[in-house]
Amino acid sequence: MIKKYIYLSFFVFFSNLLFAQESQNAVLKNKPESVKREKSEKDLRNDLLAELEGTYQFIIVNKEKSILVNSNLLDKIKSSREFVNPVYFNIDEDIKVYIPSRSEIESPGFVKLERVVYQSNK
Repeated sequence: MIKKYIYLSFFVFFSNLLFAQESQNAVLKNKPESVKREKSEKDLRNDLLAELEGTYQFIIVNKEKSILVNSNLLDKIKSSREFVNPVYFNIDEDIKVYIPSRSEIESPGFVKLERVVYQSNK
């Protein structure tokens, strides 16, 4: 008699466990992809790099310097662009960002910019 209760208890326990797992999977399957997976920093950065490719330039004076391009910097570049006037801003004393105007980029003769150029400090 006790063995029956033990077997019954195990059966009920494992049945509930399996049922809970199945209902959790059913809920996850019904969620849209955007809810399942947020875009990572790397994905955001790569999207912005692709969107802005050739439309900004880092001007570096000291060849020993390098720049870390993250999504915050790319957002700043994107939001700083003006329609008529080019924009320049300094990241530090040796690195400047050049952002051509939207009208220049949309002109037929626009040539995509190299991402980084090195300038002598003469």
